[in-house]
Amino acid sequence: MKKQEKIALVIEGGGFKSVFSAGVLDAFLINKFQPFDIYIGVSSGAMCLSYYVANQYKAYFSLSKEVSINKKFLSYKHALSEQGYMDLNFLSKYAKEHNPLDLQNIKESTENKELYIVATNLENGEAVYLEPNKKNYYKCLQATSSLPFFTKGSCKINGVNFMDGAWSDSIPAKAAADFGANKIIVIRPNPLGYKLNGLSYLGLAA
Repeated sequence: MKKQEKIALVIEGGGFKSVFSAGVLDAFLINKFQPFDIYIGVSSGAMCLSYYVANQYKAYFSLSKEVSINKKFLSYKHALSEQGYMDLNFLSKYAKEHNPLDLQNIKESTENKELYIVATNLENGEAVYLEPNKKNYYKCLQATSSLPFFTKGSCKINGVNFMDGAWSDSIPAKAAADFGANKIIVIRPNPLGYKLNGLSYLGLAA
């Protein structure tokens, strides 16, 4: 008997470079290309994936464009503050007010499917595949994007401190296979051979 096909979509992070991934996903939306059974997003890749699953065309691009020039989100002046160079609390609030995720649409479009947001357990450094819901969705997005100095550093969910998922599983293709996928599409804004480091991953270095 032929094994049933199970397709996963994996989205790498990459700071503001994730607008590339968002562009690919917007092209998917235009062409109604949504054959996926498993969705896994990391860091900023999790956010653009979320807008794709919610069927919100160009929403991630619009949000990135708006906050990239907003000093309340990005400022070296508050780099040493509690919030860090990037204020994720401001980003969440801004997104909810100006580009809110259609959480009901996400719930409906992922029914009988799997959706994961990768975060790193700050205590042991292991990857955790969070399963977001209506109540904690924005919290999960903060968890996968939290970095020391650049952001608040960590995000607590159910008593566990999490930080950026890229540090434990930046391209979770193996995790997708472990979840049962036998076809995996990976979208990444970084070139082949790219090596992760804190500054370049955030899109702050050339």
